[in-house]
Amino acid sequence: MRHGLVPILLSFFAGLINTLPAQQLKFKNYTVNDGLVANSIRRIMQDEKGFLWIATWEGLSKYDGNKFTNYNTANGLSHNMVNDFFESDNGRLYTATNGGGFDIIQENRIIQKAAPSSIRVNRFVHFPGGKIIATTDNGGLQEFNNGRFTRLPKNILLTTYFDLTVLDDSFFIAVGERSIQLLNRKYELISEVRNTEAIYTQFKIYQDSKKRVFVGTEAGLKMLAGIPKKGEPLIFSLPDAPFNIPGLRQNRINVIFEDADSTTWIGTDKGLFKISPDGAWQLITKKNSLASDIITTIFQDREKNIWFGTFLGLSKLVTKTNIHVYSTENGLGSNSVTFL
Repeated sequence: MRHGLVPILLSFFAGLINTLPAQQLKFKNYTVNDGLVANSIRRIMQDEKGFLWIATWEGLSKYDGNKFTNYNTANGLSHNMVNDFFESDNGRLYTATNGGGFDIIQENRIIQKAAPSSIRVNRFVHFPGGKIIATTDNGGLQEFNNGRFTRLPKNILLTTYFDLTVLDDSFFIAVGERSIQLLNRKYELISEVRNTEAIYTQFKIYQDSKKRVFVGTEAGLKMLAGIPKKGEPLIFSLPDAPFNIPGLRQNRINVIFEDADSTTWIGTDKGLFKISPDGAWQLITKKNSLASDIITTIFQDREKNIWFGTFLGLSKLVTKTNIHVYSTENGLGSNSVTFL
C-alpha cells in the first residue's frame, strides 16, 4: 500500500508545478448560513484588536476569524440599517445607523443607543491630523469628537452630504444632494458641479497612490481632470489606459479600491474588475466563486487579506493555502521527481 501511494503523490505534485502560473483567484464566501447577520453588505472595517466589523442593511456582525457575533434590533441595536462606524481611542465603536445618531458598542455590549438621534451619519471620514468629519443627512458636515457632533461654522452650503474624499493637504471633494463640491480646508467653495444628471446619483470618489482621482458613476468610470482654480468647473473625463475598459465604461461603479500591492479593484453591478500595476486586467464574477456579481464595498485588513462585500454575502480572497510547492527555484535538485 505504501508503494501504491507514490504514483498518486507524484502526479499530484507534478500537477501543482505545471499549473501553478495559471492558478485562478479563489474566494471563501460567508453568508447567513455561516452566521452572518445578513447577506447585503454595506461596509467593512477592522478594529484595533483585529476583529472585523461588517455593516449590512439588516444589522451588524463582528467576525473573530471563527464565528460571527451579531447585533440587530432584536438584541439592542437601535436600527438594523448600519451606515458606518468609527472606533475611538478607548475602544468604543460608534455605530451610525440609518435611524439617526449612533449606538456605542464596547466589549461586545451596546452601552448607549441612538444619541443624538437628530443627526443621521452617512460616513465617518478621517482627515490628516486626526480630525474626524461626518457627512450627514440634514446636518451638513459635522466634526465628530469624543462622541459629540459640532456643525462646521462656515459650512452653510448644503444640508445633506453623502460622501467625502480628502485629496491632499489643501482640498477635498464632497458629494452632496444635487451637488459635487471642491472645498478647501477652510470649507470654502472652490468649484462645483450641480448633481442633476441621473448618472451622478450614486457618485463614488477615490484617490489612489499616484494621486489619480477616480470617479464612479451610474454610467461608468471617469477621472477628475485636475484641480481647477476657484470659480472654474470640475471636469470629469474618460480614464486613460489601462482603466479604459469596455465593462467600466457602461456599468454602474459601486466601489474603487487600491490594495497594498498597488492592484486596483473596481466593483460594479456586473462583477469585479482587477487591474494590475502592469496594466493587465481581469473580470471576476460569480462564476469565479464570488458570492455575487454586485460588489458593494472592498476592504483590506492588516494581514493583507482582501474582503469583498456583495449583495449576496461576504467574499474573502484566499491568498494563503497549506500546500507548498518545491522546485529548483527554491532549492530542489530537479523538477523531475521520480521517487518519494
